[in-house]
Amino acid sequence: MQMRPGFVTVRIVPREVGAHAGRDGSFKIMTANGSDVVYAAAHGGGRLVQDSTEIASYRVWFDLIGDVALPKAIGVRDSKAVDAGQLSLSAGSFADLVARVKRDELTL
Repeated sequence: MQMRPGFVTVRIVPREVGAHAGRDGSFKIMTANGSDVVYAAAHGGGRLVQDSTEIASYRVWFDLIGDVALPKAIGVRDSKAVDAGQLSLSAGSFADLVARVKRDELTL
């Protein structure tokens, strides 16, 4: 989870992905008083990381987790009217839409 003032990002990685960078444990990248810090959780406690080089490593891990995580939103557009704009759906809503189309419940 990455936190910014008024902003939280949660990355959800399906179990089917298997081994990935996020399996090493949870961490939070936070900005406090204009400086970035990382809280890395561990069994029996955790640690606060303030070294900029190590914080950069956590940012890379955050991006690697994002590479295998479920998408935040999926853009849907009409392939015959590409200038007509795009509808943004959550991954769950998109999966529901696809399932309903496959069951022929919608008229397109």
